[in-house]
Amino acid sequence: KEGKLDIVSINSNMVVETVNAHQNTIWDMCLYPDKKGMVTASADKTLKFWDFVIKKKEDSYISVTMSRSLTLPDECLSVAFSENGKYI
Repeated sequence: KEGKLDIVSINSNMVVETVNAHQNTIWDMCLYPDKKGMVTASADKTLKFWDFVIKKKEDSYISVTMSRSLTLPDECLSVAFSENGKYI
């Protein structure tokens, strides 16, 4: 509800990073068809596109970096890609 993404280590069951992704509730997320990132849909009237990146602390983990943002006229409750990845 706060617009944050928590990156959680499955091995340790601990949050390794918290990303301030949106200004409001994140309603949905969807993996890119190539599984190299994801898109998030929020009550702040934006879709944000995220690429997966490897970060290193004590152990390496997968994080996200925002690649672009799309402003919408209203909040977005759900998001999905077409099979070929051309449409959202």
